[in-house]
Amino acid sequence: MMKNFMKKIFFVACLLAPALLSAQQPLKETLDPAIRVGKLENGLTYYLCHNNLPENRVEFYIAQRVGSILEEEHQRGLAHFLEHMAFNGTTHFPGKDIINYLENNGVKFGANLNAYTSIDETVYNISDVPAREGLIDSCLLILHDWASGILLEGDEIDAERKVIHEEWRTRNSANLRMLEAILPIIYPDSNRYAYRMPIGLMEVVDNFPHQAIRDYYHKWYRPDLQGIIVVGNIDVDKVEARIKELWKDVPAPVDAAVREYVQVPDNDAPIVAVVSDKEALSNSLRIAFKQPVDTTSKMTVEATRKDLVRSLVSMMFATRCSELSQLENPPFIMAAGSYGDYFYSPTRKAYTLVAIFKTGQWKQALEGLVSVTKQAYEFGFTQSELDRAVAEMESYVRKSYNERSTQKNSKFVDKALTHFLQQEPEFSEEYSYELYNQLLPGVTLKDVNETFRQFFPTDSKNMSLVLMSDENENSVIPTEEELLNTFFEDCKIAVEPYKDEHQERSLIPQMPEKGRIVKTTENKIFDATEYTLSNGAKVVIKTTDFKADEIQMYALSHGGTSLFDVKDRPNYYVMNSLVSLGGMGDFSTMELMKQLSGIQASVSASVSSYAETVSGSSTIKDFETLLQLTYLRFTTTRVDSARYVAWKSRMANSLKLSESDPMRPISDTVSYLTYGNHERVRRFTQDDLDKVDYQRALDLFSSRVDNAADFVFIFIGNIDKEAAKPLIEQYIGALPSTGKHEKANGKVMPKERTGYRESIFDQKMETPKTMVYITYSGKEKYNLKNTIVMSMLSQVMRTVYTETIREEEGGTYGVSTSGSLSRTPKNSFSYVIAFDTNKEQASSLADRTIAELKKVAEEGPSTETFDNIRAYMQKEYESSIKENKYWASSLINYYMYGNDFYTDYLKTLNSVTPQDVQKMAKKVVTSKNLMKVIRYGIPEDSAE
Repeated sequence: MMKNFMKKIFFVACLLAPALLSAQQPLKETLDPAIRVGKLENGLTYYLCHNNLPENRVEFYIAQRVGSILEEEHQRGLAHFLEHMAFNGTTHFPGKDIINYLENNGVKFGANLNAYTSIDETVYNISDVPAREGLIDSCLLILHDWASGILLEGDEIDAERKVIHEEWRTRNSANLRMLEAILPIIYPDSNRYAYRMPIGLMEVVDNFPHQAIRDYYHKWYRPDLQGIIVVGNIDVDKVEARIKELWKDVPAPVDAAVREYVQVPDNDAPIVAVVSDKEALSNSLRIAFKQPVDTTSKMTVEATRKDLVRSLVSMMFATRCSELSQLENPPFIMAAGSYGDYFYSPTRKAYTLVAIFKTGQWKQALEGLVSVTKQAYEFGFTQSELDRAVAEMESYVRKSYNERSTQKNSKFVDKALTHFLQQEPEFSEEYSYELYNQLLPGVTLKDVNETFRQFFPTDSKNMSLVLMSDENENSVIPTEEELLNTFFEDCKIAVEPYKDEHQERSLIPQMPEKGRIVKTTENKIFDATEYTLSNGAKVVIKTTDFKADEIQMYALSHGGTSLFDVKDRPNYYVMNSLVSLGGMGDFSTMELMKQLSGIQASVSASVSSYAETVSGSSTIKDFETLLQLTYLRFTTTRVDSARYVAWKSRMANSLKLSESDPMRPISDTVSYLTYGNHERVRRFTQDDLDKVDYQRALDLFSSRVDNAADFVFIFIGNIDKEAAKPLIEQYIGALPSTGKHEKANGKVMPKERTGYRESIFDQKMETPKTMVYITYSGKEKYNLKNTIVMSMLSQVMRTVYTETIREEEGGTYGVSTSGSLSRTPKNSFSYVIAFDTNKEQASSLADRTIAELKKVAEEGPSTETFDNIRAYMQKEYESSIKENKYWASSLINYYMYGNDFYTDYLKTLNSVTPQDVQKMAKKVVTSKNLMKVIRYGIPEDSAE
């Protein structure tokens, strides 16, 4: 029926094509009409939208068409530095008043209050703000201050230098170092894109005169380059009037500097770059072909059609690459191609091929990438490939359209940001549905094949070839000349046409004997319905309308790997990966992917230490497919020997690369100090990999899902219970069952070592980075109140550590601190403090983090901090109960562990006192189980 329907649409579209697809026909919409856009006389653009999801919340953004690309040489890093300074004093909010005021109103710094700086744009946000009139006015005032009233006081600038230096230290990974090495090569002739990564130069950050950042601010932060975005439960007219009133004192710039966009010229000869790093954890190859500037207006139907065809091409090409990656000896781990920005420059587009490959196999990866590209270039794609890509695209558009009434504020914010920063159209879901239904049936095989061929030049101009490699004894790193010559040789290799051998067929050829519902019970606590099936399986359905076209499923039972003999550890450690290798039923992974084209349904499975879970999701239309996939996942495992060989080789490569991971010594030390060398938790090694028995691993998985009576199946979403019942009987009711109920075996799991444990060691690193890791552990009852109190303690300490370790000491970009409670294998707590820092401050900062925690244990949290956290948690709760994932978590907690954390949550939250948090802190610091690890990073050339 769908094929006939598509034929009819195609026929009508062909008749209408001349009218619809005139090359310069303007779009009926360039911006979702739900968003009001306006422009003030001073040049400020604003976007306003009334929306009430989440309920009674508002999003505030200020976007700026400026970034690190506009820095002068002596300002490198100051665009990003300025972003930090926006939270350190403005005209109406001096010092930390922005943070303090917003946190007093349930808006948390970091989670809801944040910003980012990139090369060509800078964006600040205040998110998830309670929709109160006075608070809305204050947030607009903050946006106004960010636009033109950041104080940039000298003392505050100097205090922030160390914080940013520590941010650089934290972020200075192998990938960043290799990227900075290739940029001057791929952007030659001193092009600014080569030297304007936002983090900048530390010699600038540490030493710039205060006036340098003020100059940047006053030159570039101005209304003609700024866009205000306010979305949520607002009166659009009132907010518009308030913006006009607030910004009337901000004049249009006089003799303003021209905001020029750095151009990326053609390159007459191929650009080639080869870089490597001792700490690299992957190998990649990137071939970019610069495209001619497209003069088609973005605001036309033709431009949208071009983008659509390019997307279809990328989807088909990615599928071919995926097929290659599943061969017994694949040329690469994964590969893809896409049309977009040339590396980091929006002023120049490129078609870019990317491959991730195993250590030392750059030649295989390059040949494979060139061959699959040449195959599509010479022989084109097939009609069956196009049909599947179109079906997949249609399913995305249809789901978006179906959920048009349940769009969150963030969706409208994203539309406004794209419209302002990229100056691209952003449609309503209604118009998108209409337009794509007109365009998709008219896309022909000729369209996609011509588009793909146009990506590639007839000569070697405008090509860039970049290889990033690890460095170990297995690495093979070519010279730039060798890499380029190999590319040219690979281009001469003869290729055969692609054969699409997939045949569509039923997922389940022979319907199983259905079960029946033998008992129905209403769960009044969660407004859910429970069904007990004839095979003993329990099904729980909670119908929601939070997402108009979403159904989630979680099937769980107790047991997990705790029920396996430790001798099987090599097999159960990799079991989850191996189960997904072979596909399901009669379908290989690749066949299944093709079979499900245009279907929004997926299922995955995993076995953890104490439980097994089969989870999935679908649209309403594809609910039966979700159940079919669930049936297959429970009843079938499929051997794919070729994929297993390829997987084992990838796994060996991954294990080897992990030896270069700077975090490995830390994680190994923490594991040893916590559990010793216990067989169940020690690091998986090459020796373990050599012992893996593929079939045994599959059998172990099957043993955990062979008894439906031991599972509870939870469905949440826009699900019609009456329509679902016969399908549940057919597929879940047909699952095999033994009627037996199992429990996890906590006794086999390792016991944590007790007492004080410490390890302090040096580690050679490319960029020396010292890390502190502190853990407390002990006994604590797992219940709702303790869970809330531990969460509050974690949040209290994040606030304290931000004020002390980050702001006062300038010793870190941020302290990660979190407490958690466990129910299995026994009721217990764990409290972790971790941060990166410099060698000089590490010991004293470690002592101070402990001292600050002890201070809270002795004095309790400040009333203001406690009240802020409680307000934030209440606000988060009010939003989360309108999310399917919240109810999934609550129902899992209830049916698996008997805990109702929903009914009395607010009552319990409001009953918690600062003294409860103090008591929990005291419980933590008086624990005799304390582990402290300090890894001192030292330069690679340090003497042994």
